Amino acid sequence: MSEAEKYTYEPLRLSRSIEDTKVRLIELLPETKCKMIACNMHCFSLSDCPQYVAISYTWGSPLVIKEMRINNKQFYVRENLWWCLYNMRTSQRWRFLWIDALCINQDDIPERNRQVPRISLIYTAAMTVVVWLGSATDESNLAIDYIVQKGCKPLQAKGDGFRQIWSKQHGRAVLDLCERPYWTRVWIIQEVMMAQYIIFLCGDKSFEWRDINYIFKNLKRIANHIHVEHHRYVAAVLASPGGSIIEQKRQWNALPLEGQTFTLKHLLKQYRNQRSTEIRDKVYALLGLTNLNDPNPTKHQIYVDYSKPVEDIYRDVLQSIWSSDQFATEEEILYISNILQQALRLDSASEIVQYETNRAVNRSNFVPPLDQ
Repeated sequence: MSEAEKYTYEPLRLSRSIEDTKVRLIELLPETKCKMIACNMHCFSLSDCPQYVAISYTWGSPLVIKEMRINNKQFYVRENLWWCLYNMRTSQRWRFLWIDALCINQDDIPERNRQVPRISLIYTAAMTVVVWLGSATDESNLAIDYIVQKGCKPLQAKGDGFRQIWSKQHGRAVLDLCERPYWTRVWIIQEVMMAQYIIFLCGDKSFEWRDINYIFKNLKRIANHIHVEHHRYVAAVLASPGGSIIEQKRQWNALPLEGQTFTLKHLLKQYRNQRSTEIRDKVYALLGLTNLNDPNPTKHQIYVDYSKPVEDIYRDVLQSIWSSDQFATEEEILYISNILQQALRLDSASEIVQYETNRAVNRSNFVPPLDQ
């Protein structure tokens, strides 16, 4: 194929409403003799599209890319995604997929601005969310075999406590799985929380949400027991990046549907160490879990705009927090401002940062008259 024959995106037609959101889906084609990963690109309205799978994964290094085909034209993806597609094609379990790196034109900022606020809808509407944890290792195979085969067994009593839930090797393998780079990506928070049904895929092995959920119920029971220090790796797994997100998902699922939102202040605190390739995503990736992403604009709204200077995002977040929480203290404002400065890589000594911080602090100290 000629080097000039590269895939180019056709513009997505603008949606008239949030319900009429236009999305691209890729149709993963069966394996052929040439071994090239190939797919066709289709455009649908989210309200009227075939059942699809949304992929949750980490982008990985931009230094290693591999070739694939979209509509029989060249397209290049990072290696981690290429291996995800390779294993999904081999399994032949899924046909239509939504993947951000393919289904959003990443070079088109206006399109990204329109599509990113709708990602929570895309993951909610997906038939399944496939969490790609990466390629297999001996440790991951051992962990998944344990999760699927033995993890669903009830705890066995021993004296006033429980027998060991796993061997040293199994505990170490599960911890290794919960410390994979996937769990450190900020976008996966929204993707996992919004998922109605989750399958975890690592190499060619898989397990379901119900499997890991059952294990974490047992781990929490052990952790609440006075002899948790006698159970190897239990505390470490619960405190791991994966353990923290799985527990947050368990809490999210327990909320009534109308209560499934967090405050942005809570999310910034909880996920301040998560990573993103695009610095603005340290904020934008969390909006779908708040009421600040509501399609009906409010005075507290934060709009996604990848052309916006990060100083403006800093201002918008602080303004949104103090506007929606009149009882925020000066200490809270300073704590959140410090988290934001680190996340957005802002210089605390800059004039803009100091001005917006002082403005938020002064607003938090405002006490309205009693007759208001």
